[in-house]
Parts: sequence; structure tokens; C-alpha cells
Amino acid sequence: PVWDVADGALGQRRPDVLVVADAGQVPLAGVLAVADRADRLLLVGDHGRLPPQAHGHHPEPVDRSALEWLAEGHRTVPSGRGYLLARSRTLHPRLRQEVSALAYDDRLAAPDQEDPTDLDGTRPGVLCVPVTHEGCTTSSPAEARAVTDQVVRLLGRRWRHGDVDRPLAAQDVAVVATHPEQVEVVARTLAAAGFADVPVLTVEEAQEVRPVVVVLTTAT
Repeated sequence: PVWDVADGALGQRRPDVLVVADAGQVPLAGVLAVADRADRLLLVGDHGRLPPQAHGHHPEPVDRSALEWLAEGHRTVPSGRGYLLARSRTLHPRLRQEVSALAYDDRLAAPDQEDPTDLDGTRPGVLCVPVTHEGCTTSSPAEARAVTDQVVRLLGRRWRHGDVDRPLAAQDVAVVATHPEQVEVVARTLAAAGFADVPVLTVEEAQEVRPVVVVLTTAT
């Protein structure tokens, strides 16, 4: 953690390069606190993901993440200020195009060689499923039931990716909810329907790549 480095965890050593991982989640104030501990700083991360989880209050601009400050309002780091690792190996081509347009200034590129990916009876990309409910800001039983319907619809379909060719399993699906209360509601609903093995995660926990991700908004 940056506070350990700022507090002297490096001792008398002065490294040539100090790497700040997930710098899109580290407030600029924290990076400034360790900036004099090494000759160079290497900031690695994505400022378009989760914002810094800061517990203190800092004035602008040090309240923003280090990468957000470096990008100066751009969705991706400008030329001359850093490097974008633009080749995405985890997204289906159609999904990559949509994500690239939404969040990466159309700069995401395909790898040199791409494994064919297909899920029987399902169009790749972003599929929106509207759910009618009212007053459900942090949890929604209606959304939980809709998630269960989607799981029933998808599990068992033939999943192909590279050398993989098998039915889609519960561990291949992840449900991501914006509120911990909704995580509990969805997990209980899935378990009651016999799908306890389907992981239900918060945004912070959703790190692994999976063939299918169901994202909930739980908005009024």
C-alpha cells in the first residue's frame, strides 16, 4: 500500500522504478506521497474502472485517481503521456467493438490471432433485458427472478472457445450487482432455484473473465 511506502517501508533503499499497480484506484494524493521514494514512477491500471475508494477528503485535483489526472479528461491516456495496451484478448470481437466505443475512444484492437468463440442460440455482445419494478434502489426481487430466468435459458448450451467445446456450466456465468443487498437477494433466489453454484459478485469482486456476465443496475 502507498501508505507503507510513504511511511518508510523501503528503508534506505531507493529503487530506480516504483510501480503503482491499479493506479486508476489510487488517489493522486497517495501517489504524491510516495513520489519522492524512487527516481521514476510507473503507473499501471485503468482509470475508467472503479474510482478511488478514498476515506479522506482532498481538494481538487488530488481527490482524483493518479491516472485520471494524467489523462486530463480523456477516456484513454493521450499520446506523449503514456502507453495504451490496446490489444484485448478477453472479449468477443463484437463485445470488444461496443466496449471500445463506449469506454476506450475506439482504440481497442484485436490480438494477432483470435480463437473462435460461440454460444449456441445467443448473439454475442451486449443484450439488454428490461425489468419492470418500482422503488428498488438497492435490491430488487424482480431482477433476481429475471436473472434466474436468464441462467435457466443459458446453462447447458454448447460453448465453444478455441479448443473448448462443452455445455455452458454454472461456473461459466457470473452475476454482478451494484449493491451488496442485491447480491444477497440474487444469491438466495438462484440457490432456491437450484443454481447455488452460479457466483454472484459485487463490482469490486468481479475480476475473472467468464463467457457470460449478467450485470444488474437495480435502479428505480
